[in-house]
Amino acid sequence: MPFKNGATKNLTAQLRLRDGVDVRTLTGALTLDATSGNYLLLDPGGATRTVTLPAAAGSNGLAFFVANTADAAEDILISDGGTVATVGQGQACAVASNGSDWYVVIPSVAQAIAAGLVVVADGNFRIGDSADLTKRIAFEASGITAGQTRTITMPDRAIDLGYVGQMQLDLITGGAAGNHTLTGVTTADALIAVMYFVGAGTDVTDISDIGGEFSITSANTINNTGGTNTTGGKMLVLWLNVA
Repeated sequence: MPFKNGATKNLTAQLRLRDGVDVRTLTGALTLDATSGNYLLLDPGGATRTVTLPAAAGSNGLAFFVANTADAAEDILISDGGTVATVGQGQACAVASNGSDWYVVIPSVAQAIAAGLVVVADGNFRIGDSADLTKRIAFEASGITAGQTRTITMPDRAIDLGYVGQMQLDLITGGAAGNHTLTGVTTADALIAVMYFVGAGTDVTDISDIGGEFSITSANTINNTGGTNTTGGKMLVLWLNVA
């Protein structure tokens, strides 16, 4: 490193900041100043907490790295009078001042995603099975129109992607309880519903789901032995073809 007289000296050890790392659990808002640690590992302590930066004037060159070590969904709001950054659980963010304002120099994950900064090429990552990393899921986005973002929205339930796009529907004629022909069904498939429409080709007088009576007993056959006699009616059968 250079000195005033032009001489140089090599550092023989890592440059360290005195009291540079501050690890704590917050019980309320935290106000920083020029003597605060540069690296702040903060647990919000059960609620969202505000960390207020010192005034930008007089803070030229001052920087803080804030990590949220919460064990629950608690945010840290970095503020200079307005919110500079929101740091969620398990996230981190770095801010620095030029003496007139505060800037985010390393965004939190939430900010990076919102700004569209986190974009990973589909060929550069895989999701691996936790027990066997040779079993992997890959994503392919080449079919999307240029300049467009397509969103996959997850329903609030578990879903087997093996079933997607393979729903089958057929209207069959009712009959005595027992075997009924359902063309295309296999024993590997799963019945979803059997809607029984009462009425002999005229007005429908009643509709009921009697799917609980049925099972798939062989290829092209469903059976409700001991169940409802559907003679004179129709049955709308919905099933998942997983073969």
